[in-house]
Amino acid sequence: MLCKEHGITVLAVCMVYDAVLCWKAVLLLCFRFRVMGGQLPQFLHQDNPSSFSDSFLTRCLSYSYIWYYNGRLLMAPLTLSYDWQVTSLDPDPILCGLLMMVVPFLPASNIMFRVGFVIAERVLYIPSCGYCILIAWGAYVLYQRLPTAPFLRDAWTGLFIIVIITMAAKTWKQNQVWRSRESLFRSGIRAIPHNAKVHYNYANHLKDSGQHHQAVHHYKEAIRLYPTYASAHNNMGTILKNVTEAEYHYREALKLVPTHKGALINLGSSLFKRGEVKEGHDIIQKLLELDPTNTEGIIALAGMQVEMKEWENADHNYKQTQYELVEMIVQVGINVLHFSTLGDLEGAVDYYKRAFLKESRDQWTPMVNAAQTLNQLGRTSEAENILKGALNMRRDVTALDILGLIYYRQGRLAETVKTYREIQTLDPRHAPAMLHFSQVLAGIGEPEKAETLLRDLIQYNPSNLDILTQMTNVLGQQGKHKQALSYLEEAIRLARQGDPETLHNLLFQQGNHYKDLKMYQHALKSYNETVQIQPNNAKAHLNIGAIFHLEGYLAKARYHYTKVLHLEPDNSIAKDNLRKVQNLEKSSGKKQRSNTQN
Repeated sequence: MLCKEHGITVLAVCMVYDAVLCWKAVLLLCFRFRVMGGQLPQFLHQDNPSSFSDSFLTRCLSYSYIWYYNGRLLMAPLTLSYDWQVTSLDPDPILCGLLMMVVPFLPASNIMFRVGFVIAERVLYIPSCGYCILIAWGAYVLYQRLPTAPFLRDAWTGLFIIVIITMAAKTWKQNQVWRSRESLFRSGIRAIPHNAKVHYNYANHLKDSGQHHQAVHHYKEAIRLYPTYASAHNNMGTILKNVTEAEYHYREALKLVPTHKGALINLGSSLFKRGEVKEGHDIIQKLLELDPTNTEGIIALAGMQVEMKEWENADHNYKQTQYELVEMIVQVGINVLHFSTLGDLEGAVDYYKRAFLKESRDQWTPMVNAAQTLNQLGRTSEAENILKGALNMRRDVTALDILGLIYYRQGRLAETVKTYREIQTLDPRHAPAMLHFSQVLAGIGEPEKAETLLRDLIQYNPSNLDILTQMTNVLGQQGKHKQALSYLEEAIRLARQGDPETLHNLLFQQGNHYKDLKMYQHALKSYNETVQIQPNNAKAHLNIGAIFHLEGYLAKARYHYTKVLHLEPDNSIAKDNLRKVQNLEKSSGKKQRSNTQN
């Protein structure tokens, strides 16, 4: 600084040199701020309750105890979990106030800004490096101060090695839980079953994998442990088949958090679907007033406008989101609804192609959607080529499932089975793909293998109506009617809470199984319930007539055969059976007259 011109220029040179060395880190930091939209993340009360407290004393005591608890986890990592929130910590702390003066821990300390967790072991990874150095140095100092007797020093060394091995084993064991999303969330439930957040996370995983019955159980447990858990109410509503129950949970979520975006979208969409158009529309509008750029809300509004045939407004809303977040739109599939309502699936294909050509962040999703739509159009070769391109990017079960269906449609059975075997290796519990595989196996004459596959699926999806229905079909194909009926009973119980058309089909199947077992009274009960739901089911009337015919109730048989011919005038079976009934009635009439004369 005292060397004339150099004293000034050296500072600039140093600044430039430091900038050259650090430009990558600066770029990454800028990118991080860009991803976060230039603002800090927004968290909810359940993420970190103490930081939302109005009491300064409560916050100070809570933060002190949390810092102490992080130090305790480093000293004695006995109970580990990937996340500690809401009900995880005892609200009456035994000790409070052990400050962790380690710089890497400061961002997680709630001092600088609010964080989205209470305790998380991941924030101790970098601080643990300094902790290890301190332990090693402390062990060395103690070793040096021990008497020079070999026995004492060897004992101390052995004890220290045992501690290191124990901690290393604990670390290795804990690392195993990070192998998959499922193992991570299961470990949380084992470690701290009184933590509402771990039940919520595991329920989300179960929901995504189609295991809705188990997911509802864990959502309920999360709400029991933390009654003001708005997101648990909202997510549980999305998988409940009973619309009234689902809307109740959406409303509960909104009572707790009136601006909960997911609950607003779900409640608005549900009300709109069941005919309360204005109320549903108003709720989505309310969401967009709160957040005009909310992509899911814009898509929901556009979907409503499609249903109401307000094409210009719908197109306007699609254009707002089409290239802002393409992957969101193509996953929801609203544009397919738009184009198919207009009878233009080609337009949907064109949209998807433009999406994966334009969108560099996620080409995979629109490619798979384009292939799926092409398959619907019967353009299987083109769909196959696009799918293979997507699979070169990522071997994914969804894409492989569509490819397997294309192969099956083309009659390429060996390739179909090979594709589904790969899916079975990747994710044997993927319910939709394994259901399709069972249908393929049944279709190629291997119902026994289909049955084995379905039994495994039912263990993890005991309330999946599609799987239960397919199991009854496969068992019926093998003539195992009694076993089929046991699955049908559960399927019918579930169907009574949902779509009448599905219930109608299941009751008809139940009647067929009873008929094949010659349990005619049970069959009549099922068929009668079938025609109560759908009075114009000619097949059900035909079977009812046949049972009455066999049991000698000719007038009732004639009524149902006549009903069939009214619905299907060219039904040859009904014509033949009606003729037989009429002949029997004539012959029985002659016998009665003969007996009277005698």
